[in-house]
Amino acid sequence: MACNTAHAQEAEIRAAITVPFINMIEETIAVVAEMGAERAGVLAVDACLAARLYQDGLKKRGVEPVLLNADSQRTMMELIYRIKSGDTGDTVRRSMVTLAKRLEAQGAEVIIAGCTEVPLVLTEDDIEGELVSSTDILVERTIVAAGGELK
Repeated sequence: MACNTAHAQEAEIRAAITVPFINMIEETIAVVAEMGAERAGVLAVDACLAARLYQDGLKKRGVEPVLLNADSQRTMMELIYRIKSGDTGDTVRRSMVTLAKRLEAQGAEVIIAGCTEVPLVLTEDDIEGELVSSTDILVERTIVAAGGELK
């Protein structure tokens, strides 16, 4: 499932399919936990946060989730809508970097790109800590599940 927020309906999705389901949220959280991070910033949309997909999963693994404040989260949503409409320009990139750096300023050692649009404008070079892309994790886990090898 290549959408973080859709994982809120995981049970219904699993009931409707016969193919394997790779949970990108769980896989991403596992990577963050394996990194030894104590605090992870989460860049995700409102619905994903409302479903507590990352927050609860991180806490179960002993990692404290770090979230944007309400004003910054509104900016996050505006940026996601702009990216969805095709705007990946400099203004959007700079604004996403600012949000990630706010999470780092709150103590996040790792930033989770918990929305597939985030890595379109944010790279690890843009921040001090590490960026964990849920999209990249899903791709890697899918390749391995299909019997392939990672390079």
